Amino acid sequence: MADPGTTPGLVADCTAFVAVINHFKSNNPANARSLRWKKLNIFTSPITHFGLPGTRLSGTIPPELGNLTNLEILDLHDHRLSGAIPPELGNLTNLVVCP
Repeated sequence: MADPGTTPGLVADCTAFVAVINHFKSNNPANARSLRWKKLNIFTSPITHFGLPGTRLSGTIPPELGNLTNLEILDLHDHRLSGAIPPELGNLTNLVVCP
């Protein structure tokens, strides 16, 4: 497990990740059930990949994703997302893959 004292950005990444998960949970109770059994590994920083495959999340895209500024891969396929793309996603300047 990474040590917040020696891993720059770990606390910020974990805080943003938890905010994203909470956003999905508050959008739909089914999201909370899907995420309950999903093994979430965020023990390294920076977080460079986000996808949560197999969870079939629904609701809006969390603006908090924009706080994961080291994301290189954002994979939102196979989810049932709706609404506008949050302007905060403009902060994701390191994206190289967005299937």
